[in-house]
Amino acid sequence: MEPNWLIIVIFFGIIQSAFMLFLIRKKIKTIAHPALFGILAILLLLQSEAFLMRLDQFSFFVHFMNIATPMIFLLGPLLYLYVQSQLGKSTSFKQYVIHGLPFLLYFLYSFNFYLQPTAVKHNAAVMGFHPNLELWPAIQSFPFDPWNIQGIVVVELLTLHLLAYCILSFIVIRKAKKEPTKHIKKKTDWLFYMTIIMTAGGLIMFFAQGGIINGKVFLKSPFPGYSADISSTIAMYLMMIYFLLRPEVYKMKGNKYENSSLSASYKKEKLKQLTALIEVEKLYLDSGFSMQSLSKKSGLSTHHISQILNEELQLSFFELTNNYRINEAKELLRNSNGFMKMEQLAYDLGYKSKSTFFTAFKKSTNLTPLKYKNSLS
Repeated sequence: MEPNWLIIVIFFGIIQSAFMLFLIRKKIKTIAHPALFGILAILLLLQSEAFLMRLDQFSFFVHFMNIATPMIFLLGPLLYLYVQSQLGKSTSFKQYVIHGLPFLLYFLYSFNFYLQPTAVKHNAAVMGFHPNLELWPAIQSFPFDPWNIQGIVVVELLTLHLLAYCILSFIVIRKAKKEPTKHIKKKTDWLFYMTIIMTAGGLIMFFAQGGIINGKVFLKSPFPGYSADISSTIAMYLMMIYFLLRPEVYKMKGNKYENSSLSASYKKEKLKQLTALIEVEKLYLDSGFSMQSLSKKSGLSTHHISQILNEELQLSFFELTNNYRINEAKELLRNSNGFMKMEQLAYDLGYKSKSTFFTAFKKSTNLTPLKYKNSLS
């Protein structure tokens, strides 16, 4: 008999899953969040099945047994695509379909079990969760594992599939960590944390039953028998802690240019042209410099300019302009020998007020322009 506290822990995990799904519900239209929504929904389904099968009245819910198991084949792909999308990489519906093929194939194969009589499912639940109860007389309608692959797919192949995608996610995150911007760092911190959780869950599931393939024991399990079912609950508790400490996580947007037809080479080429145009003509020194004026000079639409800057530099047009102006200000302050009127400097840089310039400069350097100049001497 499994401990009563286990049911309570799983129950509160279900509540947390539902709450987290509610939190991101309004964000589901952003590109990155359908994958996150899917991960949370699968974890909720896994917990719900584990909870129902452990109830004394489990016989009423035997038709839900194993309904969540094929979904584990979706956890890895959804994690990987979520990471990709959060970090500005392009994902498409076609990629979701391709990465979801193992799930689809195993789900169709599992239908053999779903079509079995109630008594067969009841006995499976008894053997898995209530070994102290008696089995019902039952006859299979037809073999629910005709190819005898369940012992390989569950748990070994399912978890190895998840762990492989976790490794791919770590690789993508590691590359993104080389970007120095705070915006990217916030995302990589969360994505790294989430990937660690999914990796730990995969390892727990893998070792929970030990090394067992088709009834042959190759490795004795170091974990209690219920570890595989509770791993999704533990994942939810850990994610909820991060959500409470960093509520901005579920507000993060993904790649808003998901359906763009611009190729990578085209964006790199146009970025060179844009930066050359801005730097040679020093367009940023004009107080009227805007996305619209740059669009007229470059021949690119404002939407494409925004996309190129966002995806290639992880900067908005405003951030790029500010960077140019602050760098110009530093250069002028370094090369000036005498007194420099800060208000005039602000206007020369394209700012419409001294206060705007001071705010931008201090945000970039943690110093006022005057203190920065004095620090050079």
